[in-house]
Amino acid sequence: MFNSITKLAIVAAALIATTIHETTADDASGLAAQDKFLPERVFDHYGLGREVRGAYIMITYQYNFAYSRPQKEVYLNYAYNDPQANKITQILLLVETDEGGTSAAFVTAGGINQSSIGLRVVGYNTARLRYMVIVFGVKA
Repeated sequence: MFNSITKLAIVAAALIATTIHETTADDASGLAAQDKFLPERVFDHYGLGREVRGAYIMITYQYNFAYSRPQKEVYLNYAYNDPQANKITQILLLVETDEGGTSAAFVTAGGINQSSIGLRVVGYNTARLRYMVIVFGVKA
């Protein structure tokens, strides 16, 4: 179902997701810090388009945004325009929210068989919204 490039991209995203950690302070001064691994989370997966023979990864991008408290809705936008006007064939999007949060994603501009894409990523009932997008395409 997935070609080797798609599988490699998914494995890379999974590795990145499992190695991220945050540092917390042991005392109020913040001088004595220790690593604390984040709680286990599951990514929501979104896809658009299909695998095409000869497609390559045009770009990968990830972004993390956090508030101090959970928000009812968090909106993030992503835009990509290929400088060589190559055509997009497939988009994979991995979205992470806090435990109990949900997500959605929408195309706002461009898309499959275009040289650009605009996405809106939405997190609901979460303080953290993190996403990774992988754009595949073919030479124009």
